[in-house]
Amino acid sequence: MFSIVTKAEFFFYAEEKFADLSRQELKNVQDAFVLAHIHDVKNKTILEVGGGQSRVLPRLHGSNELWNADRLEGDGNGPTDIETDDRIRMVNSFLSEFDPSLPNDYFDITFSISTVEHIPGAAMSDFIEDTIRVLKPGGIALHAVDLYIGDSEDQNLEVFQNQNQRIERYRSLVENRPDQLEWLETPELETPAVTSGRYAVNSNNTLYRWSRRAPKLRNVREIAQSVSLKWGFRKK
Repeated sequence: MFSIVTKAEFFFYAEEKFADLSRQELKNVQDAFVLAHIHDVKNKTILEVGGGQSRVLPRLHGSNELWNADRLEGDGNGPTDIETDDRIRMVNSFLSEFDPSLPNDYFDITFSISTVEHIPGAAMSDFIEDTIRVLKPGGIALHAVDLYIGDSEDQNLEVFQNQNQRIERYRSLVENRPDQLEWLETPELETPAVTSGRYAVNSNNTLYRWSRRAPKLRNVREIAQSVSLKWGFRKK
């Protein structure tokens, strides 16, 4: 699984009640993408990576064992404090630190929403290796990853070159480990990535609001579409 969430997919998520239509931003699309794949699982061990105040874990079946790994340091405008939920075990850690609080070969499912893009490139290899460590054989990883992609004529701009490099890095992290990992679905996204009317995107209002909160990215948001990469793989 290596493609961008489409509007058709989001419409399906909305019809199936996975999406909260009162929330007008891409994170709602991403929540719905994850829920569409795991909403009905039971008796599983599930780890959210960087979940903060999780919106997804509380919606899962009560028979599941739920974990959330997050340092709550506020990175990427994330939270520094959350309301506790007795169903969810919090671990003050990043997945990439090989923290023994996250047991080896333990989780059936790991997932993240708008988290992977905040991991420094130098730490991505450790992130994947730690994911392999904590997943059971046959366990899956689902990540909704923020991307900014532009029109074809914009590909020479540095911001889009950086985004295409990120895409290729995510692809290679799976494909360079053929003895350990396999795709959940055949990859579809190629580089250079170009925006399409098919893709689910953030609204202009949301991008403007985010630009007021984080003005250093305003020049990117003025020329790019904000989309979500579906990055899903399985431990062999």
